[in-house]
Amino acid sequence: MKRTTLRRFALTCLLGVSHCWRRHMKRSRLLLASRHNAARVLIAVLFLALEFGLGFKPASAQNTPASPTSGSFTFTAINFPGATRTRAVGINNSGDIVGDYRDASGVFHGYLLSQGTFTPFDPPGSLRTRGIDINNSGIIGGHFLGSDKVEHSYLLDQGNFTIFDFPGATFTALQGINARGQVVGGYNDSNGRQHGFLLNAGNFTTIDFPGAADTAAAKINNSGQIVGNYDDASGNIHGFLLSDGNFTTIDFPGAFSATLPSSISANGDIVGFYDDKGGLLHGFQLEGGSFSTIDFPGAVSTVALRVNEPGQVVGFYNLAGQHGFLASPNPPAQNTLGLYDDFSQGFIDPSKWLVSPMCGFTGYDCAREVQHGHLRLAVRGYGNPDSNSGTSFAASQVMFRNPTSIDSIQLNLNVGSFISSACPANSDAAHPQFIVSGTFFNTGTGNASGDVSAFFMVERRTDDTFDPPGVLRVGGFMFLNGQFFNNVDLGTLQVGEAAQATLRLDRLNHAVVVRIVKSMTTPSIVEQSMPYFVPDSFPPFNSFKMIQVNSFAPNCTAQQSVAAMDANVDNVRVNSVGP
Repeated sequence: MKRTTLRRFALTCLLGVSHCWRRHMKRSRLLLASRHNAARVLIAVLFLALEFGLGFKPASAQNTPASPTSGSFTFTAINFPGATRTRAVGINNSGDIVGDYRDASGVFHGYLLSQGTFTPFDPPGSLRTRGIDINNSGIIGGHFLGSDKVEHSYLLDQGNFTIFDFPGATFTALQGINARGQVVGGYNDSNGRQHGFLLNAGNFTTIDFPGAADTAAAKINNSGQIVGNYDDASGNIHGFLLSDGNFTTIDFPGAFSATLPSSISANGDIVGFYDDKGGLLHGFQLEGGSFSTIDFPGAVSTVALRVNEPGQVVGFYNLAGQHGFLASPNPPAQNTLGLYDDFSQGFIDPSKWLVSPMCGFTGYDCAREVQHGHLRLAVRGYGNPDSNSGTSFAASQVMFRNPTSIDSIQLNLNVGSFISSACPANSDAAHPQFIVSGTFFNTGTGNASGDVSAFFMVERRTDDTFDPPGVLRVGGFMFLNGQFFNNVDLGTLQVGEAAQATLRLDRLNHAVVVRIVKSMTTPSIVEQSMPYFVPDSFPPFNSFKMIQVNSFAPNCTAQQSVAAMDANVDNVRVNSVGP
């Protein structure tokens, strides 16, 4: 299992050239299998992101699609003319954008992008300039490496620079400024420990998350709410919200070791970025208690940094080099759901559902019945005792009778129990799973190879060493022509926890959306968008929509391996019902 090492390291390394960060990443990849790193860290991860673009090898900026659409946003690439690297870091409500770029000589400069025109800037004596934020009055803030080889912060107002440092600090980095002129950021004290700070009306206040090793403040909104990040005792990185003097921890569900909020709007919407188990970075948005991912289409990695009141997001991504982006929100898709079946009749209605033989050859216990006003689906499967390779499959399912016109499925779900036991001689994992799936369109091939399928899934694998015992993992993925793609994570679910699951085609934004609303596990609402880039106007060649419980048990000669799950379904809703 890989781990993204987003750890802070020596100050001299941060303030050095970018190859130092790449060297650290090369070394850290040798340690990806380890969950915890005992080394104490010194500089905030957010600063690393803003300093060196998270260590991806730079390349010359190339032309990218002007406005690719993905999920809830339409993306526009931002490249400073002639630059080898560009990042978009701040945006105000007028759409003015600040950031920085690297010129052909390898020197970093700040820029302002306003009404389509780039204007570069540098504080006097700067060896390296970072453009970080801009407020609604047009005041720009950032930090720079001075001729004294110390990092200082600046404010730029109508062509005039104001330079400042936290008193006694060896490093001061502005990270955010609001319309009231309040500034937040981070500084290093003489012992090398990092703290957040608030600068208000000329007065500095230190911000430290209780019990944290290090703290960084990233952004302040006009209400005085502050977001940032901190390190816990194990070296993992969490986000925080500081509101009315109270800290609240923020963790993206499914993040491997780091969640970094980087902006908060006046209405409390938060954006930032997180790492996954594969070592990649993704942007996120936290809106109304619901998390969603922000990824530039096709990018290796995406970092979302700021959001303004109209909902525009800026950041940077890596795809044949490093580029800034502007993500503009798309109009919400109209999708009204109606009740399809609440199972109140006491039986599986043949006018609504199709069924197929259950269990298979290795599913010894199966159930498909309406019980106490719920649809119960259950299966228990065993591995083949004559082999130590591969898995044995069993299933219990129902299929929608008229699937072609159904683009959205929503249902209430409760996984009452599961069992999964592995085989020491077989590398395949045991994994029972609950699935909502279907084919949604054809790419135009005129045969089944062009059918695009999407899946909402709840499962527990025996090779999952990340989640606590007894916890289920929730996610989604897609399938086309023999290939699975668009794997997304929706966090965890407790056994016996009531939840609402949604699988929805968002044709307007060329994406399939998976969503879960949970009754116990926090955050309670998680939504992910799975974009696609193929034609979607043709109906599926083989049309189906189904709800099923599956068992994948590894074959095993030495002992009995088993995969089992028992789940209840209720209040199935769809967007439309065919004739």
